[in-house]
Amino acid sequence: MANDKHLAILEKGVNAWNHWRIKNPNLVPDLSEANLNSIVLQYINFKGVNLSFSQLSEANLMSADLTGANLNDANLFKAYLVRANFCKANLCQANLEGANLLGANLCEADLTGVNLRNTNLKATDLVRAKFIEANLSHTSCNGANFYGADLSRANFAHTNLSEADLNEAVLNEANFWEANLSGAQLRKASLKDAYMVKANLSGANFSEANLQDADLMKADLSETNFSNADLTGANLREAIMNGTNFIEAKLNRVNFIKTFMSANFAYADLSGAKLKEADMTEANLTHAKLENVEL
Repeated sequence: MANDKHLAILEKGVNAWNHWRIKNPNLVPDLSEANLNSIVLQYINFKGVNLSFSQLSEANLMSADLTGANLNDANLFKAYLVRANFCKANLCQANLEGANLLGANLCEADLTGVNLRNTNLKATDLVRAKFIEANLSHTSCNGANFYGADLSRANFAHTNLSEADLNEAVLNEANFWEANLSGAQLRKASLKDAYMVKANLSGANFSEANLQDADLMKADLSETNFSNADLTGANLREAIMNGTNFIEAKLNRVNFIKTFMSANFAYADLSGAKLKEADMTEANLTHAKLENVEL
């Protein structure tokens, strides 16, 4: 429950609140469960504030400082959070559906189980943030920086991740159904058992990534880079391959059934791969390993 004295100071406005915070640097304000719907708090100092279970629907927190704040189970539905700083904040189970986080900083924040459906995350800093089982479906993430983030079992269905930085991110069992990852960077990312059916991966970089048992059925892999990647047991049935790079990739037991492969498999390991009805007439198989392939 929010502290009445703290709420009274907040009601005086942003300048009064920020001045009070400067004079009381060691005090942790308690605004938990407060009703702050539609409030305008641009440039507010909410650093370390307890906002758990608070109501901030359609609030304006542009350029606010929420570093280390506790927003566990907070409701930020359609909130305006452009350039807000949530670095190391706790946003577990929070609702940010429809929020605008353009240019916001969420580095190392905990967003486990958060709802980010239909949000704007363009050019957002999400380095090493935690998004385990988060819902990011139908979200605009183009140009966002997810470097080293944990996105295990996250839902990216129909999300735009074009040109996003997902290098070294953990994406095991994530759902990318019909997502757009064109031009995205996923070097050394972990995508074990990821679901990428009908996803647009054209021009993406998966070099040295782990895609063991991933499902890429009917995905667009045009000009995609899988060099030195591990796709053991992956499903690439009916995937689109035009100029795809599999140089030195590990493709043991991969399913290529009914796939047209205008791709570079030089030095790749295709041992045990399923190539029934696959068209490899334009594939480069120089020094590729083809032991026990299924034709």
